Amino acid sequence: MLIKIFFGGVDSASRTTSELLSCVQKEFGDPAVWGRYLENKEGVSFGLTPDEVQLLHEKGISFLVIYNHFTEGTTYDKGVAEAELALQYAKEINVPEGVALFANVEPEYPIDAEFILGWYDTISPSQYKPAIYGYFSIEGDVRSAYDSAVTKNPELGEQMIVWTNQPQKGITTEGNAPEFNPDGPKENKQIVWQYGIDAETCNIDTILFEESFLEYVWRPE
Repeated sequence: MLIKIFFGGVDSASRTTSELLSCVQKEFGDPAVWGRYLENKEGVSFGLTPDEVQLLHEKGISFLVIYNHFTEGTTYDKGVAEAELALQYAKEINVPEGVALFANVEPEYPIDAEFILGWYDTISPSQYKPAIYGYFSIEGDVRSAYDSAVTKNPELGEQMIVWTNQPQKGITTEGNAPEFNPDGPKENKQIVWQYGIDAETCNIDTILFEESFLEYVWRPE
């Protein structure tokens, strides 16, 4: 079973407001999950706030939690350091146990296997789940780094949650979403697909995910 979801803030990094939520509901459909970032990144994104959490949780909407405070994903020590900061930010805003923390790797970012291993090794023993977002088509640098990391630690392939942004099908309404067929390491935990980027209306991206992903989001109490 697949759940269709829609969320704002991935490219615009906007704070969630009642107006934005109403726009999404009117133009696209009712979101099940809303993707947001941890902590402010100056000039790039606004961090998730308690007011946003209250607003969406009251509507029965869960959060997909993203960490984007790096622009270079190389070396094991860097992966560890970024993961430690992500853990700090998640605890400060009271993200509950079991939620996935996604390392946000944009296409232009340098990335290597050691960074992914450092991220995985640091998040795994914590109360959260290791996860990564990026361009996971076979020719992409993220896929190459990920495959190399899995070769070094096969457990990573079994446990790390993968969110791919390929192939791009374009923004759709909930009813017109494509069949779930993302590019990426299908034998592993690839359960989230960002298939549409930069909607002109409401400033959102659109994603699909497998039902099992609901275990890893920040759900309303």
